[in-house]
Amino acid sequence: MPIDYSKWDKLELSDDSDIEVHPNVDKKSFIRWKQQDIHQKREERKNEIKMLEQQLEMYKHLNKRMDYVLGLQKNDRNAIQVFMKIEDLEKLLNANFDKLEKCEGDRIDKDIPPYNEMVCDLVEQFHSELKRDDKFNLQSVLLKIIEHRAKIEKVSEEANAKLAELYKEKELHISSEDMTDAWNSSIINKAKPMTSEEITSVKNQQAKKQDLVQMGLKKFISYSGEENLLKLDDKTLEFGELPCENHSKGKDYLVKHYEILSAQQVDALMMSSFNHELAGDTKKCHNVIYQSEVMSSIVQIYDLRFKNDTSEFIHVEELQDIIVKFYMKLSDTSSGNMARPFFLSEVEKKYTHVKTRAAAMQEEDDDREGQEIIQLKSVEPNTELKINVPSCKHEDETEDEVEKHRVQLFNLIPENMREALLSGSLDKVNEIFASMSLEDGEQMLEIFNAGGFLGIEKTFENQEEFEEYQRGLKEEEK
Repeated sequence: MPIDYSKWDKLELSDDSDIEVHPNVDKKSFIRWKQQDIHQKREERKNEIKMLEQQLEMYKHLNKRMDYVLGLQKNDRNAIQVFMKIEDLEKLLNANFDKLEKCEGDRIDKDIPPYNEMVCDLVEQFHSELKRDDKFNLQSVLLKIIEHRAKIEKVSEEANAKLAELYKEKELHISSEDMTDAWNSSIINKAKPMTSEEITSVKNQQAKKQDLVQMGLKKFISYSGEENLLKLDDKTLEFGELPCENHSKGKDYLVKHYEILSAQQVDALMMSSFNHELAGDTKKCHNVIYQSEVMSSIVQIYDLRFKNDTSEFIHVEELQDIIVKFYMKLSDTSSGNMARPFFLSEVEKKYTHVKTRAAAMQEEDDDREGQEIIQLKSVEPNTELKINVPSCKHEDETEDEVEKHRVQLFNLIPENMREALLSGSLDKVNEIFASMSLEDGEQMLEIFNAGGFLGIEKTFENQEEFEEYQRGLKEEEK
């Protein structure tokens, strides 16, 4: 078997046999200085590696806590409110993480506070900054957190790159610390073979998972997070457009698409009725309210029947039975059926409320005419603003940390503005800005800037103009 001698090329030796020095320089002193320099650089490299490793370890623990709290909104849209009260945030972190756990190491200050306390201190600092600028609200706090998270990711990337460089440099210079005795081990650990019972158990678990997939178990459609409160699923939107008087069609649709029957989708459909009333489409507004009330009634009956159930999957047969029986009651026009008139009175009550509130909103919009608003346009010649939205809808669809944060910021934007951005039309974006107050518009611009949703595209008449522009950029860099 041939022996690879190339690894010895990495050895950093202090042999004086082939060292040439100036006649006026003492050769032994030079060799001693050279040795000292080697040891000093090795120690500096070792210390820098330790410092970066401990820094990255600290960031990992801080990010784990912050991501845990941000992730709670997937199951409870109100959970994110915990960022508004430091006391509640501290209780939540202490209940789920070791409150005494902190970063340790010879390069870390011994008086550094625990990770939980560091997260609370950071959020408290955001509170102080926003209160000072009179912008203290949940959306602004979340924006601060996401911006900070992006900065941490950038610093971590730089630290990892530097660490990789130091590791590579270390590999090029083998020291005695890297030497190991390769002939000192005579025992080889082999994997213990699985017993027949263990094999059977694993197969049963795999089969059980496969059965669940084949059964097609579903969960209710419900979008979490404050920014998604009014987000409608396409199937819910389609149900809202079905003629409400056609009970047979509505029943068949819900029996087939029962997964839309969540409290969040009920609220989102109900709130969409305001848009129709403001647009002057009274009939469509009334239809949407009727359909949302149908959904709401079925949801209430289902929740009451399974209030103590902790299963995350839908009880399909029971829910479909509730849908069929509810429509039977709704279609029963006999005098003894009190459920139908009560349901219709609730629909009328809600329509009256929407109609009154929409009129008030229209008045407010009229009063705001003439007030200062934000409109986006390019002010430099030969340039135009271009919309640049994230490449995916959900942060778990990409491994790029920068793109993840852009998705988080994009989801903070109200649905109508998101749709305007996705259309790629600056005119539609300006229409939304026209309906916003100056303060809300400025806050929206902060999110745009943080997420890089707007960019400038410059056009050139000829090659000379392009080259002149490049020379100008280089001068600015200098």
